[in-house]
Amino acid sequence: MQKYEKLERIGEGTYGTVFMAKNRENQGIVALKRVRLDDDAEIFAFSNRLGEKFNEATLRTALTHVIQNNEELAVAGGEMISKFTNGYLRAVFTRVPEELIMAMHDFLTFTSNLETVGKHIGLGDLMLCSVSFS
Repeated sequence: MQKYEKLERIGEGTYGTVFMAKNRENQGIVALKRVRLDDDAEIFAFSNRLGEKFNEATLRTALTHVIQNNEELAVAGGEMISKFTNGYLRAVFTRVPEELIMAMHDFLTFTSNLETVGKHIGLGDLMLCSVSFS
């Protein structure tokens, strides 16, 4: 944890507290979650929620693994959402001018709108993936 400098507390959930932190090596901003698993019952409930069987050692290893960089994943996800939105709008609104399609696309893919959608549908239960049908 010496690699990160805690900046502020972002929020608290069922299993722990989330902090905004700065990577001391590259100055990148990250989110750190301090997980509280006080007893075997909580570990059992958490592992059941994930659909996996964990013991304390396995769970501790999984939760302390450092994810180096999610930037590529975020870019790929943004491109996938953009392509899907563009294709959907073009398929549904066949007689709408291109300028309006682009305006709707920009509105629907604006970061704050995606955050609102994510908050209301529960992104914890949603996984986006790219599928190739070749």
